[in-house]
Amino acid sequence: EDAAEYLGIPQSKFKKEFKLTRGRSTWEMDVEEDLPCPFLTPQGCGIHPAKPKQCRTYPFWKENLASRNDWQLTAGFCPGIDAGPRIPATAIRQDLKDFKL
Repeated sequence: EDAAEYLGIPQSKFKKEFKLTRGRSTWEMDVEEDLPCPFLTPQGCGIHPAKPKQCRTYPFWKENLASRNDWQLTAGFCPGIDAGPRIPATAIRQDLKDFKL
């Protein structure tokens, strides 16, 4: 299920309202560094069942995995890091490959 459908609004309105732009292979939401995602609530993702690929793979993005230091910097503002079950590196690599990120 995609986010627009989950929210019950037309794709065109969703793209305009949430400032989506066409990326290399997907639609991307532009968020400013000091402003969180508009779907982020104190309880977590407000559209979790329809969470976009970009979010489903976070924090396992290449730039966050480039070094131990990059991972630790990301952990400083990502409350989910080290909070759940350990995910094997092989599973992370496969997920990223499946998502073609």
